[in-house]
Amino acid sequence: MSESPQKVGCATPLGCCGCGCLGALAVLSLGLAGVGFLVWTGIRASGAFRSYHLAVEVLEHNPVVVERLGDPLRPGWLSQLRFQENEEAGWVCLSFLITGAQRTGDVTVESERGAAGSEWYLRDVQVKVDGDPNPIQVIGSEERGSRCRQAEPDSEWQPEADI
Repeated sequence: MSESPQKVGCATPLGCCGCGCLGALAVLSLGLAGVGFLVWTGIRASGAFRSYHLAVEVLEHNPVVVERLGDPLRPGWLSQLRFQENEEAGWVCLSFLITGAQRTGDVTVESERGAAGSEWYLRDVQVKVDGDPNPIQVIGSEERGSRCRQAEPDSEWQPEADI
């Protein structure tokens, strides 16, 4: 007497109640897409996203940056990000690569805003071009210094008093 092989579908171990592998994958995919959408929405609403786009816009319109890197400029992904936002104030420190037709540079950005709902503004934008010892100070002043370059990662940011 020959035994017939027992058929086990992938729905059985997943406990899909007969919806099959395709149904399980569809449910999992929709769940991951939902989580991804929520994360992306949160990032787009943050000061980090706004600061990144403000910096890219400023760099694309800066003749010194365009001349030294080469046109067109292509901004890269964030390589460093530190930020704090609450109802009273917000600050962002971020870094990313920017690539031109001839060279690449490291961009450091410091931005801040006042009370929640107020506009973000760039305090300091600097580009260190590969192979060039002289950075391009796009916004801000090297003498004043940047809180982002001075601050330790775990330090608490305190707004400067206006004098």
